[in-house]
Amino acid sequence: MPRLEKGVIKSEYGVVNIYINNPKEDIVSHDIYNKNVWEPWGINTVYKFIRHDPSIGVIDIGANIGVIALQLANVGRKVIAIEPTPQNTHNDHQDVPFAFPSKGEYALGFVDQGKDNISVKVNGVFIEWYYHRNTTSGKFLLQKFQEFDFEPFFCSDVLQDVSSNLDTPCGKIDVKRSGSWGTDVVWLPRGKKI
Repeated sequence: MPRLEKGVIKSEYGVVNIYINNPKEDIVSHDIYNKNVWEPWGINTVYKFIRHDPSIGVIDIGANIGVIALQLANVGRKVIAIEPTPQNTHNDHQDVPFAFPSKGEYALGFVDQGKDNISVKVNGVFIEWYYHRNTTSGKFLLQKFQEFDFEPFFCSDVLQDVSSNLDTPCGKIDVKRSGSWGTDVVWLPRGKKI
């Protein structure tokens, strides 16, 4: 059984309690345990695009231990987090909740790959491109986003203080240069104003 620790995420989106994996064995849990934060640009990028419309919910696919999903639930968003790794959902611990947001709605999905289909209206997609750059999965994603008529954007300013830059525009990036993109990319329907 994995060792469970209680961690705390502290950000401009509030304080969120979260169960983490062994901080000595998991980098995400390590940073939450020691710094109370994990890659704040992820939540900053997502929030930048949804903050003006409180009706937009979020599906966090590949949620890991729920860092982005829980922060969004903490600010009142409806969130569904899907994570296929049992270690990260603590499914062996039926008596321990996955996490405990103080606001919003939060649901954790544990899926068998390829067996569940969900139909939703997608207003945008935030993706950690680093893991897909120059890979078969990346080529597949590029093809699908083009079929769905989505275009890619990069928001370099989210690496800074979020309160000072939520209104600065993100830049459209060239699909043909996807092998050199930064770590995080936002895909939006073609022509959507940022």
